[in-house]
Amino acid sequence: MFDLNNARSTFNRSAASHLDQSGAIVAEGELGEMSMLLGLHAQAQPVQTSLALQGLALGPAVARTRAPLLGALDEETLVVVAEGEEAPPRLWVGRSALASCSSITVNRRTRTLTLECAS
Repeated sequence: MFDLNNARSTFNRSAASHLDQSGAIVAEGELGEMSMLLGLHAQAQPVQTSLALQGLALGPAVARTRAPLLGALDEETLVVVAEGEEAPPRLWVGRSALASCSSITVNRRTRTLTLECAS
């Protein structure tokens, strides 16, 4: 999904948990309430990442989370994972990631979305 209201890309809780454990995202600020889609607010933490989607850098980014990210490198951290249905990992690509794109074309018939972006 695209979020043109926010400059930062957003990882949902499931994605944030997996990416934090693997070291793909690193906390870059304090956990706090942040504006999300459609004016809703949620707990999130700014993160650094070098992840890219088809060449589009996803940073700057935030991770939705209920507690501060622990980081993959903290050897003394004990991680407890609850059982049950987990939401699928999701990403909202922010305005900064799309800044180099000149057009977005949607073809409903073929169900494709084409971005034209400078490399």
